[in-house]
Amino acid sequence: MFFKYDVSDPREVEAHGRFVGDEAIAKRCIVGTTAEEHIRRVKAFAEAGFNHLYFVSSSPDEPKFIRFYGEKVLPYLE
Repeated sequence: MFFKYDVSDPREVEAHGRFVGDEAIAKRCIVGTTAEEHIRRVKAFAEAGFNHLYFVSSSPDEPKFIRFYGEKVLPYLE
């Protein structure tokens, strides 16, 4: 289960992260470096019945993330 514990210390987050495999993250989160990867995953979630999606970036350059989604991902979604 994700976010079961209130953990904010980066060292604790890292320690907890060791228990979560890449497959679990990939199944529940969109992680990718290309617009195509993001578009494919967003469409898959929509086809599975999700009608509310939240896009969050862990990038230190938040404006870059917003531009990326605004220019490269969102225009290709219905």
